[in-house]
Amino acid sequence: LQPERAALERWVRLLASPEFEGRRGEGARKTAALLASEFRRLKLEPLFDGQYVQEIPPTPPVGELGRNVGAVLRGSDPALADRWIIVSAHFDHLGVRDGVLYPGADDNASGIAMLLETARALGESPTKPRRSIAFVGFDLEEAGLYGSRYFVSKPPFDLDRVDLSLTADMIGRSLGG
Repeated sequence: LQPERAALERWVRLLASPEFEGRRGEGARKTAALLASEFRRLKLEPLFDGQYVQEIPPTPPVGELGRNVGAVLRGSDPALADRWIIVSAHFDHLGVRDGVLYPGADDNASGIAMLLETARALGESPTKPRRSIAFVGFDLEEAGLYGSRYFVSKPPFDLDRVDLSLTADMIGRSLGG
């Protein structure tokens, strides 16, 4: 199975819509809930001690509560199932500033679309990956990568067992003009 172009476009349009408020504040909370709901629908395991959400406390310099969202597709090879691949993207963006919506279609609805479609394609595939895959949506990237920094400081598994980490950011356009 492969990611579907129409589904990728639907995810980007939805996440960049006014309903998600540029994925800041209430829009970020809605996005986290959407990610958890989609991971649940795909029958992926929660990544954080039986939970899909890893709460990020408001700690200076970041004065707002955040949340990472993650799920697991267990590896099929007993010799490699405790080895990890991380597929991630941040879901926050600039939000609404001075009444102007910054929808963030490229930064980073495009990365989250890739994350969700990859999770769907691999989860529905009859051939399961040999290593376990963690799908993670990071919050507070626009606040100095705080969500991913928090994840690394409080990881759900030993980071020495990570064989590959792939992060998607701003994949919706070409930089070649």
